[in-house]
Amino acid sequence: MALFKGALTVRRFRVMGQPPDDFRAVYPALLQDKAFHAPLGLVRGEELSGWCLVENLLETDFSGTEGWLFNQYAVLGVRFERKALPQKLVAATLAQRIRAWCEEHRRERAPASVRTELRELLEDELYARALPRVTVHEVVWNLAEGWVLVANAAEAVADHVRKLFRDTFGLSLVPATALDLVADDEPVLAALEVAGLTRLDGPAEDLDGDLVPPRPDALGAWGPTEVGETERALLPHTVSEFLLWLWWKTEAEEGRLDLGDAGIVDCWVDERVALRKADEDRSRTVLTGDNPSAAVEARAALAGGKVVRELSVGIRREGREYSVVLKGPELLFVGAKLPTECRGAQDEVLYERMYLYEDLHYVVAALYRAFAVERADAAWWRRVVVPALHTWARGEQGLGLGLGRGGDDLDVDTAGPVLPSRVPLVVRTVSGERVDAGLAVREGDVFVIEASAVRAGLDDRARRASTRGTAAQAGAHARTTPSELGPAQRIDPAPKPAATRPWDQLCEVADQALTLADDDGFDDETRGQARALATEAVKLRDRTRVTRVLDADQAERVRAWARQLRSVRGA
Repeated sequence: MALFKGALTVRRFRVMGQPPDDFRAVYPALLQDKAFHAPLGLVRGEELSGWCLVENLLETDFSGTEGWLFNQYAVLGVRFERKALPQKLVAATLAQRIRAWCEEHRRERAPASVRTELRELLEDELYARALPRVTVHEVVWNLAEGWVLVANAAEAVADHVRKLFRDTFGLSLVPATALDLVADDEPVLAALEVAGLTRLDGPAEDLDGDLVPPRPDALGAWGPTEVGETERALLPHTVSEFLLWLWWKTEAEEGRLDLGDAGIVDCWVDERVALRKADEDRSRTVLTGDNPSAAVEARAALAGGKVVRELSVGIRREGREYSVVLKGPELLFVGAKLPTECRGAQDEVLYERMYLYEDLHYVVAALYRAFAVERADAAWWRRVVVPALHTWARGEQGLGLGLGRGGDDLDVDTAGPVLPSRVPLVVRTVSGERVDAGLAVREGDVFVIEASAVRAGLDDRARRASTRGTAAQAGAHARTTPSELGPAQRIDPAPKPAATRPWDQLCEVADQALTLADDDGFDDETRGQARALATEAVKLRDRTRVTRVLDADQAERVRAWARQLRSVRGA
């Protein structure tokens, strides 16, 4: 009973249409008509399904609302029953009977017609004695808000439930997608459409190919409003981009995210990361255990061009802690662990579990909305986010992407490098002179460079002003008019001292080894050597990330690794 205890794996659907006002009087008879009724015997290959109470699969009395209707929630069980024969037993028994027939008729080989007849007789015999395989899947329908959860992620189960639901209630179920998370935010939907991230999939259809009824207005105006109108859907790759963005965000923000109306939440990558190539259906790189996102194999998979298919995330909000695997491309909730296990009456447990599920769904929707805002800004995504993602995927230090855009008076030049939280800077003045500006310090989502540190070529007003820019930008100017300061002041990273050059070589070695370890063009032995080298290089890089200075022994070790890597690549 996943809806009432344990981890929660669900598929979510939109209900196309509204229940009648007198559904409390009408629906019991409809459910009773489609309740599960055990036949005297199953025809070979036949699968039966019908409604039952979740409390007991043998209970199919829907004469009232007791046991299945809890305020706005209708909680139902779908019972499936099918007989299946053990094929190994069928094959062994059939071989015996064919051999007996050959001995009886003194033939070396039985004709094909005889073998077929013997198989059919055997299957009929075993089928009559076999017990059916019985499964029950729980369904919860929020009649007030128009959504349904099916406690199973399998598409085949979802198809059976959708057909039974339509046959019973005359309403169609349409699978929910990531776009439903922002269905109530018209500006975001419009921005996604303008950015070319959605497409028209044609009229929404049910399982039999019939056009569905119009969607209720309460569920958003971006879907069909008339029968036959097209349904808008996200492009498939955007969910993988969201999972990668979320993975990055949890590290760039040190696990603490400000989601606006949803408040501040703690978010981290949990115990599972699954990646695959873009043209594959199944995940080929699956990492589990403690902190899999920090594994060398995870970065190697990203460097090799694989995309994120599943991401396990932990979320803490207002003292409640959740864990859930977000699975693309539908963004399913798999194995969601809710904060508390309520004990009490069935209705109390249901209300508590649904409240916690909706709270988790609300936070994931807020995360996706934050992603969608950045993704819909094509220039911002291309010039700021993508370079920062490449930097992060290679394991290089950097604040990364999307930490704020700054004010309208900023001269944002996003073509420059991604800056760390404290970075030595110099300023090129109006006259072209380079002046030491000290350290740019991150405050919240912006860099703050005190213009009082900028002395040459600037007037008193500029020295008192604060120069602000976004965390991912490499250009900014003092808050004074262009006529006073001339061209916008360009902020450049200070030249690196010679002592950091071995550290740069270390980063290159680590990147090259990670790429080689995931290159299918090399044999397993070569890739194994590269993986071992990458592990050592990444460990040293992480230990020296703050100072970026290597001692003599470490520098010599890096040079030896570089020589070894060239040798491995040459072999």
